[in-house]
Amino acid sequence: MTRQAQLVYNAEPVTISRPVHRNLSIISNTGTFTGSRVYLFYCSSIDPSALIREYIAHTGCYIRPRYAQPPLDFWRYTGRLRPRPEAMCIFRYLINRHMMRQHLSEDDSIRHLVVPHGAFFGKAEQQVHNVTIVDFSFSIDLSDIFISGEEPIFYTLGDDVPAYRGGMHMSVEMEGPKPFNKRTEVNRSVYSSQKEALNIARQLGLPPWIAVAGMQARDIEASVGTPQASSRTLEEWAEDYVRTKRTMKEFKLSKEIYAWDIQALTTSLEYLIRSTGYRTDILIQFKTKPECVHVYSSGIIAKIFSSYLLIFLTSITLIFPFLWLWRRLWPDAGGKWEVGGAAFRAKRWELVPGTHPGEMEYNAMVRLGGPHGVGGRRLRAGKEGVWVLKGVHEADWFKEWEDSIRCGVNERLKTHWLPKRTIGAQQLMVNAITAGLNRI
Repeated sequence: MTRQAQLVYNAEPVTISRPVHRNLSIISNTGTFTGSRVYLFYCSSIDPSALIREYIAHTGCYIRPRYAQPPLDFWRYTGRLRPRPEAMCIFRYLINRHMMRQHLSEDDSIRHLVVPHGAFFGKAEQQVHNVTIVDFSFSIDLSDIFISGEEPIFYTLGDDVPAYRGGMHMSVEMEGPKPFNKRTEVNRSVYSSQKEALNIARQLGLPPWIAVAGMQARDIEASVGTPQASSRTLEEWAEDYVRTKRTMKEFKLSKEIYAWDIQALTTSLEYLIRSTGYRTDILIQFKTKPECVHVYSSGIIAKIFSSYLLIFLTSITLIFPFLWLWRRLWPDAGGKWEVGGAAFRAKRWELVPGTHPGEMEYNAMVRLGGPHGVGGRRLRAGKEGVWVLKGVHEADWFKEWEDSIRCGVNERLKTHWLPKRTIGAQQLMVNAITAGLNRI
């Protein structure tokens, strides 16, 4: 009997037969299989040693025996696929749209609309509506910021960190591994605090495994080097997911990017856009695609929860609300595992070979043969000696793109990807803005 499970990237729903997504491209014997949805078929006649080979070299299907060990090789393979971060800049503002008379100017007529409300009843009333006007909107691809050749760090969350550990509510697991009924659930206030702590860690560029509510009381420096914070390994959590008898279960492997101060970079981008003369609302977002990898259990119910189309159809027929309540409230019906992921580092500092405490940047540069000896990278003096930067610094990226961003704003560009340009103007202002980024 063939059983079916589904692995879904966090993306828009696509056609099952030929899914499309630019973040994943797999070469097969019949052509190029690109997709954000990949189906896993469980069949007892397939050799499990050919898992990744079958997945890559043939149809994009991940094949393994029904009662085999957890698909750790596949999770590690998909976890190593780098996400595609992007910076999105949108300038928009609200105006009032209401019924106007014929003396409107041409410019005003573009921004307002006549609303003849109540005309059929012998009267006219004035209605006011808010309309969002977008002056410019563009994104910048940040795929080239990753350190070349560096593997992601697979991490697990600490036992005291609220997370989904096999149930439909967040819980903690103090004093070692425990069965489901012994894992302590947390209330909604703790859940909200944990989400806020994770967002703060993302904005400050902190590793995801140290993001915990009240982390200012923790020794952050001591926690940076301990990504395996849980008393269980990622393999043990995968076994816990596979062995449970729950009907509708889901394992989520998050993908996080850290080591960039997004908060400081967002502030610098806003200053740059304001310098062109704009004074109203500006939306700056940093997004990552895909954000995670989902693995669902087999069965028609799991297929419904993993498909936006099926959710919509079952909602119309009032089936999905009952399924949602059943999964949420019925014992042993549903379960989530969100206890770890893959973290991609945008930059890191490492000690210069042969350095010593008290050495200055200039002395280390001269000792290594000048700027070419360190590859033109940044140097920074510390307690242990001089450190050299690996990766792309926020200030360097800002200087590289500031001309293009200014041109896009001035030209009111509306495009998905912003092209890179160089005009070399207003360098003094750019240096003033990047002064804060240089201290990161």
